[in-house]
Amino acid sequence: MPPPLSFSFSSNLSTPLTTTFAGAHALWWPCTSRGAPKIFLLFVPGNPGLASYYIPFLSTIHQHPALRSRIEILAVSHRGHAPLPKGSHPVWGDNEESMRDAARGYGTTLNDQIRHKIAAVDAIRKRYPSRQHRAGSGDDAGGDDDGDGDDGGDTQLVLCGHSVGAYICTQILKARPDAVDGLHLLFPTLSWIANTPNGRRLRPLFHPLFYTLLLPLPLLLLSLIPLAFFVPLVRLLTSQPKVAVTSTVDLLRTPGAVRNAIRMAADEMKTIKSLQADVKHAVTTFAAARRSEGERAKVLRTYWSRGDEDGWAPAWLRSQVEAELSLQRIHLPTELHTNPALSNGRSSTNLVASPLSESPPSSPSPLPTSPQPLTTTPSSSSSSTLTSPQQRRRRRGQQRQRTRSFSLSEYRSASATMPKLQHAKARRKPTGEIVIETTVPDSDSDSDSDGDSDSGGEDARSPDGLQRQGQGQGQRRRSRANTGLAADVEARATSTICKLGMPHAFCLDHGEPMGEIAAHWLVRDHL
Repeated sequence: MPPPLSFSFSSNLSTPLTTTFAGAHALWWPCTSRGAPKIFLLFVPGNPGLASYYIPFLSTIHQHPALRSRIEILAVSHRGHAPLPKGSHPVWGDNEESMRDAARGYGTTLNDQIRHKIAAVDAIRKRYPSRQHRAGSGDDAGGDDDGDGDDGGDTQLVLCGHSVGAYICTQILKARPDAVDGLHLLFPTLSWIANTPNGRRLRPLFHPLFYTLLLPLPLLLLSLIPLAFFVPLVRLLTSQPKVAVTSTVDLLRTPGAVRNAIRMAADEMKTIKSLQADVKHAVTTFAAARRSEGERAKVLRTYWSRGDEDGWAPAWLRSQVEAELSLQRIHLPTELHTNPALSNGRSSTNLVASPLSESPPSSPSPLPTSPQPLTTTPSSSSSSTLTSPQQRRRRRGQQRQRTRSFSLSEYRSASATMPKLQHAKARRKPTGEIVIETTVPDSDSDSDSDGDSDSGGEDARSPDGLQRQGQGQGQRRRSRANTGLAADVEARATSTICKLGMPHAFCLDHGEPMGEIAAHWLVRDHL
């Protein structure tokens, strides 16, 4: 049984509060009501895993009007990636000793971080038992219901992970499926991370010779620079905002932190390959689970960048994950489109990849507050409904383009039925096989593409599987068109394409907009 969740308050009572969990730095946004929170959000960072990078993102969620008195947030840094506050923890002992152990690499591998976050879930559920756990133990006391009327014994635990933190969240779900009520995966790296553009480009940094022999000397020289000069230097070299600069300085000046981050990344390259069968089963079972009457359904939300803009989660990886986890593609809700703080006065197409139209956007018209299905074509202007049939047919003809991928053997065996290769390109699959990609007309008018030739996801699947997928796409699209908006409202495993300028490292410059998006779904799914 893991130790109980306890917090050491900092002297500054403004949120977030600095604390520790099992020898790792953590940030805590307590619930402002007297009772137990309706939602407990456990955030798992990417790599480098400093929770302080995500303060704007998590503070935006915590301060959302509908969540302010109903949510508690704990962001747990990866062990050995961030400095610990001075002093001693009543449960885990002296923080200085914990830092020395982490500096030597103790408990800092990828599997160690997964076990560390599972222990956090166990501690949270010990403090806030789920209704199912209370029913199994015969405890129907209902918790501390002295707050604002919420059932203190029905705290919903939502996991939110960024990048490799999303992978860790899926491992938590596999280990503790009954403890989790919601899953938010932000720009996730769930498979074949070593084959992504960034994985290939940074491969030399993950070699043991680099972080054991070459890295220590530069870090030693950096540690000799006085802090008064070091902070402006980091800001000048990185152009990061103030909060992110502070986190980067903590990373660079914490003994062993950079080496731990690189070693963990090397573990990721070796470990995160094909999507594990037990993870797929856990995720699909989670999204399909039916709750008791009066309870909310369990929901999975994933967020991606557009096309290949994300070097850690490109289009082919997104397409593969969407297919293997049966994720339904949806747009952001309309109220987020019209939020001035989110769109900065621009059209919503700056935040969401428009799947069907490349024409200049206009002010969005009032629509229902539920997510828009991809089978609905957004109008490019107020007069679009008055266009002639010839113009509409011509526009649809321009939209019916997709990228087809096939192997060399498939092309040789059926060259007569294959498209011309004037503008084709070759791409290597994660398995090593070379495939050919070319643009072909799409026979389905209700294209599910995001406009970025996302069929690159076929790279990780066989040609036969691609052919079967293509044959079934038209039926699935027509089925979604028939079910309409209701299907999207009921969708509990979704994929949304966000365009936030710097998508993967959203925490540096776009924490607040991403916080608005996540807060909307938390309110809709769990309140």
